[in-house]
Amino acid sequence: MLTVYISAQEPHAPLDRKKAEKWVAGLDDDSFKVREGASRELEKLGVAVKPLLREALKGRPSPEVRRRIGALLAKLKGLDVDDLKVPDGVTVVTASDLLEAHLKDLSGADQASAMYGLVKLAPYSDKVVPALTARLKMDKSEYIRRVAAYCLGSIGARAKTALPALKGGLGDPDPNIRGAFRSAIEQIEKAKDEPGWGKEFKKRLAILKDLDEWKKARSKSRVERDQGHK
Repeated sequence: MLTVYISAQEPHAPLDRKKAEKWVAGLDDDSFKVREGASRELEKLGVAVKPLLREALKGRPSPEVRRRIGALLAKLKGLDVDDLKVPDGVTVVTASDLLEAHLKDLSGADQASAMYGLVKLAPYSDKVVPALTARLKMDKSEYIRRVAAYCLGSIGARAKTALPALKGGLGDPDPNIRGAFRSAIEQIEKAKDEPGWGKEFKKRLAILKDLDEWKKARSKSRVERDQGHK
């Protein structure tokens, strides 16, 4: 299994294609000054120009153009869904798929494994903490309640909404429950909010949306291709 972390949103900014294509052509100009200027202008366009640069590489450009495009792509930091090239036959599982599977497994026999899996997805979904908090209820087994508390404590500051439920269990007759809940409360209250987390969380949600749309488009393309071969 290969795990790929997408760290940037798909380029959505409008691109003046005519100007960009002119600068791409300028990368192969006889004048060094023109080539340098074209490189600078393309770099200013940021990630929005990445698809055009990749398209240019497919046209078998000169070594000079290939070198300059390679340098530009290296400067455009962050891996987005446009960078993904997945061979046919390879199964793609996104964070959304894992989230759905773990949430479903909370109702199955291996709830503990599902909860541990959800901890890893907490930075990518606002569904995780509520789902784990629901496992703290007294109608759950002692083991499940302790695991839920441990998982919430592991999430840290982002699990603050679980504090009322955790504090409500401090009077539980089971000392193991009280200890687990107290420990989780301490972890959450001591944890500090990450600077700029709100903005980062929105970015991650946008990336997940990009991935889901990419996977949907990939599946649709494969179906259309298969139908065309019939």
